[in-house]
This record gives sequence, C-alpha cells and structure tokens, in this order.
Amino acid sequence: MVIDNTSASHEVELCEEEMEEVMKKLIEGQHFLVNLGEDIPTGTPPWFDEKKFEAGKQFVKKYYGGIFFCHLVSLIMMLYSPQVLKPLIFTEKSETPKKSYRRYLSTTIHVISWYMGDMWQTDSKARRSLRLVRQYHTDTATRLNSVEIRPSVDNTDITQCGLPLHKGHPILEVLQKDFSSIPNCPFLSQLNGNYKNTDVFPVQQIPYLNQLDMSGTQFAFMGLVLLHPEKFGISRATESELEGFVHIWRCIGWILGIDDRFNFCRLDSLPQARRWTRYFADKLVCPLMKMSVTAEYEHMGRAVADGARCYTGVSYETFYLFIAWVLDLQMPQLEKHASLADKFSFRKLTYFFGVIGNLPFGNYIVNGVIYFTLKLIIDPPRFWPRRFRPPMIKGLKELWVHT
Repeated sequence: MVIDNTSASHEVELCEEEMEEVMKKLIEGQHFLVNLGEDIPTGTPPWFDEKKFEAGKQFVKKYYGGIFFCHLVSLIMMLYSPQVLKPLIFTEKSETPKKSYRRYLSTTIHVISWYMGDMWQTDSKARRSLRLVRQYHTDTATRLNSVEIRPSVDNTDITQCGLPLHKGHPILEVLQKDFSSIPNCPFLSQLNGNYKNTDVFPVQQIPYLNQLDMSGTQFAFMGLVLLHPEKFGISRATESELEGFVHIWRCIGWILGIDDRFNFCRLDSLPQARRWTRYFADKLVCPLMKMSVTAEYEHMGRAVADGARCYTGVSYETFYLFIAWVLDLQMPQLEKHASLADKFSFRKLTYFFGVIGNLPFGNYIVNGVIYFTLKLIIDPPRFWPRRFRPPMIKGLKELWVHT
C-alpha cells in the first residue's frame, strides 16, 4: 500500500512497487473528465496545510523568475502527448508564433495571479482567474468531446497547422535519433491509443481534458523546479519552501477539478514528492517524448519558442538544448545540428540561470529581468520606446498581481 503522506513521517520514501502502484492509479484518470463547471469548491480541502502553503508562497516570491522560465521550458517539452496536442491544433489558438505569444503569456499572468494573490478569498484576482480557467476548461471539454466535433479533433494533423515554421531546416529526425536511446515506457500497454503516436484507432475513446492530462499539466508547472532547482537559479531554496511549492500545486489542482486520487501532487512531503516526480519523468514523460516526436510536435513547439523569441531571444533549437541539459539527456545529433548562435544562446541561458541565479542575491537579478519583461508586455511605462519592447497584450492588466 502507498503511504499517505498526511500522516507519514517526511523521512519515509516510496519504494519501486509503491510508485508503480501510484502510476497505475494515475493512468486510470485517462478515463475520467476533469471536474467541470465555473463553481469552484468553497473553503479549503481537508488536507490543507497552512504552514506549507505559506512556505510555498514565500518560495514563489523569492524565485519567480526561475519558476516562470521553467514553465516556458516545460511547455515545449510537454507537447509530447497527441491527446494534448490535437486539441491545441484544432482550437487554432496557438499554432502560430503570434497566437502562441498571446496564449501562453496570458496563461503565465493567470498562474502568477494564483501564486501572488489569495486563491481562497472569494472576490480576489486569483479566485476570479481560477473561475475563468475552470469555465474555459468546461467550454472546451464540452465542445471537443461532443459527438459532432470529436471526430474532427481525432483526425487533426500537420495540415491544419498552417505554414511550416522550420524554414526548411526541421529537427524532427535529429530528435528522433537522439531520443532512440531513451528506454521504452513500461506502462504503454495501459495507455489508451490516443496517447500513442500510432495510426491505430483506440480501443476505447477517452475524453479530452481528462484527469490524467490535467495531472500531467501539474507536472509541467512544478516537476522540473522540484527535480532540478539548481538549473533555474533556485539552488538556495530550502526543503520547506520546495515542499510548500508542491503543496500549492496540490491546492491548485484541487480547485481546478482534479480528484484527490489523481492529483499529481498528492504525495506532497518532499522525499516522496521528489522520488515520485523523478519516477514519473523517467517512466512516462521521457519515453513518451521519444515516441511522440512528430511534425505536429515540432511545429507547435516552434510556435511557442518563436512566439517567445521577442522577449527571450532564443530559438527552438536553443530551448531543446536547454531541455536536454535540465533532464541530463545526451543529444549528440542536436549538438551537431545546432548553429553557433544557438549554442552561444544556450551557454548564456545556462550561465544566467545555472550560475548567476544561484549566487547570493542572484535570484533578485533573475526576478528583476523577468519582472521587467512582463511589465513591458502588460503595463509598459509611457516613456519606454515601443521599438524596444515586446508587443503589448491588452486585457491582462486586470489580472496582473505585482510581485
């Protein structure tokens, strides 16, 4: 039996058999829609720990620059699932750099409002944002899973992505060669066909925006921060701060409709959370990245990277070099393929986050750069020349919570 962290000592870790059991139960979530509806639970969950929650909020305030960049990196990495990728293409809200820029920066401001605001206060910006997101999930799930629309979503492919973004130099084959050394997913037989990069029609149709998808999204927002804080300028975070960050995402998942049994952060004592997150990354995320590298995957990843280029200054290839560095993946073919400019940008990123960010007070430098960049996009100073700032996104100022 898996140990319930609410009563277990923080020193107790999960053994291999217990993690396998947790994974099997989590995969069952593919058959269940996330809980929908604009109305979100009132009060706090029965397992809520105020001390952990406040420690997590302090962690975010200290290191939000590295956390934000980790979110962006994870976003590109987590496009591996066709179950997630097809709805993104079908809804036509992120298949171009311009659309992607607006969509994912909007997501960032929503998440920052959760971190910095009071998600338990009825009329707070954070609560309003969470309500909007739940309503969006409800509308999207209802539409995508409808009898009329579902077949079109299932058949979505690269032809609906618009003009190619690789400019005649795709890295699809490069990634496939480098990923070939990643072990296969031991849970592949339990995953429905929708999660596999095959043309075989799934035996059982599973809903879009299901509990497993949402749990994977939790991993995208907190997983790499927990596993490799030193690679995002967060090496000086305390164990209580990291544990609090996991607890925050357990709470966010609960508010957004993830059942406790499928909540990725259910095991939120730090030893268990770290071991479980590493297991999830090694046994599911990396193997599915290996098998799901498609033209659609590269296109949508490039849309994210190219959309963010106006404020990061780095390419899709550079982002992937960084992802490989974070995950300790050997990618010799990508290193050969990358241009000198890509490699130089990669070195700058690793130095900025891996060295400067980890110096005493280095987090303030990282935070300042990220804060000023977002400020220019959301609420730019009047004196700042337009040609020296990213395109402004209107409508986000109302959710903007100053850090």
